[in-house]
Amino acid sequence: MMELDLIAQKWTHAFEEDESAGATVFRPSDGKFPLSRGRDKMDLSNVGGTRMTIGADDRYKETNGRWLLSEDGKALTFTPEEKGMHAIDYDIVSLSVDRLVVKRRSSLSG
Repeated sequence: MMELDLIAQKWTHAFEEDESAGATVFRPSDGKFPLSRGRDKMDLSNVGGTRMTIGADDRYKETNGRWLLSEDGKALTFTPEEKGMHAIDYDIVSLSVDRLVVKRRSSLSG
């Protein structure tokens, strides 16, 4: 599956490039980024990856879990290992070797 070959890497949020309507842009983590207080990161390099977000104190909070790419390559789900945390669903807007654009789906449960 071509999508799996493209998406299976570590991604960093390039918020300067975010698109309208809530679309979030990620670039490969090994690229160069302007200085920032912190950037969200996703490790999609293996099935049991991580999601890293910036906390209120500017430190990374790493959440271990499992990433799942839909069979049609149009959706991505992160299921945290920690009990009580809800899965996060993303629609994949576009994907290329150096750019991943996702839109987080709304959740009634939080």
